[in-house]
Order: sequence, then C-alpha cells, then structure tokens
Amino acid sequence: MVVIIAALALVSCHKGNGYDKARLADGTVSLSVGGATAFVYNPLTCQMAWNGATRQFRAGTDNMSDYFVVKLSSVPSASGQTMTGDLTWTTSSSVSSLSALPLEVMQVDGEGTVWLWSQKQKAAIVMKVLR
Repeated sequence: MVVIIAALALVSCHKGNGYDKARLADGTVSLSVGGATAFVYNPLTCQMAWNGATRQFRAGTDNMSDYFVVKLSSVPSASGQTMTGDLTWTTSSSVSSLSALPLEVMQVDGEGTVWLWSQKQKAAIVMKVLR
C-alpha cells in the first residue's frame, strides 16, 4: 500500500518549471496563486476587459465581489517571453496583491488567450488580450 501511495505522489508532482500542463488545455480565464484557485471566469456572471495602452487585464464578477487585475510590463505575444506584472485579487476575507511579479508566457493562441506563469509565487494566470 505504501508503494502505491508513493507512486501516486510521484505521478502527481509537477515536472520542470512547476507549471501545470493541464492548464494549457483549458482556456478559461482564471487565476491561481500558490496552487489555490483564486478566480474562475463564468460568462454568465462575470465581465473582463483589456486595456492595451496600459497593458492591464481585469476580470470580475458583475458586482465586483470577486476579481483579479494584472498590469503587465509588456504585451504578451509569444511563448517564452518574460515580463513583470502587478497582480491584485480578492480572497475570501481581503484583497491581496503582488508587485513586480516575474511572469513567463507559457502559450498564446490565435484568439488572444494568454497563459502566464510565475515560478516564484506559483501563480498561473489565464487572460485574454481582447481586440
């Protein structure tokens, strides 16, 4: 039994830079920090916006009780690109933020979906560069 548990633990570990590759298959706008999901976009109850001039993306519930905002140092355009971002999001009891967060672009698709990863904070951001 111990061997089975150890094998399952090894299989579930993230390899390489720690980014969960399953996120690449899911293009849902979302935020997770430290491995915990902080926000998931629902088109029935949420809104999102992109401001190219300020390089800022925001997504939140219609009443803004839950949201996240990321302001980037550059516009994400290609996998492997690195940048920094200022991130603000709601938690169950407060508003949290991280400044000068190092980010790597994991993937960009033709519809403007961008997957960002911060190894330092184990933060995964799926956002849209809206046109």
